Amino acid sequence: MKSIQIMFATVMLLLSQLAYAGEFDDHCATGLAGGMLIKTKCEISTIFADKTYCFASQASKEKFLEGPDEMVKKAAAFYAKNAETVREKISQADAVNQIKSKSCDLSNKDAGYLEFDGMDLRHCNMVNTSFFGAYLRGANLSGANLERAYLNLARLENADLSYANLKDAIIFQAIFDKTNQCACDRYAG
Repeated sequence: MKSIQIMFATVMLLLSQLAYAGEFDDHCATGLAGGMLIKTKCEISTIFADKTYCFASQASKEKFLEGPDEMVKKAAAFYAKNAETVREKISQADAVNQIKSKSCDLSNKDAGYLEFDGMDLRHCNMVNTSFFGAYLRGANLSGANLERAYLNLARLENADLSYANLKDAIIFQAIFDKTNQCACDRYAG
């Protein structure tokens, strides 16, 4: 009997979490309508048209309620253009299969801590790919599209990044040694 009560309580807790999940990934609806991405914990919210909308403050909620139809339209339009793309975690095996394919596309993938040592990645599209802590030692990335890629703590020793598109890429605390970066600057944004 006690185990049934515990299971019931767990299910109810999970369902209550779903009930508070807000539209626009919990961003403030009024902020979005005004052209700003403001992430909230959805502690201040309202239900409009059977959907939960979150707010950064009580004042934002009140402003929303003055004209919710118009606010939702503006918020949806801004969010559609500006929401961050979520990166999908990829396994080592799936990454290798992509690399072996002619149409290699690792865009919007989380390739954190995976091993790409010595691999030829020139043909891969890697827009908005996270290589956090990944091993890219000796990898050939010359001419590759790494726009908005995230290379924090990546191992880039002897990697060839010549002519790679690194526009808006974040390379922070990466480990370099004899890495070919020539001509990358002409693509950096």
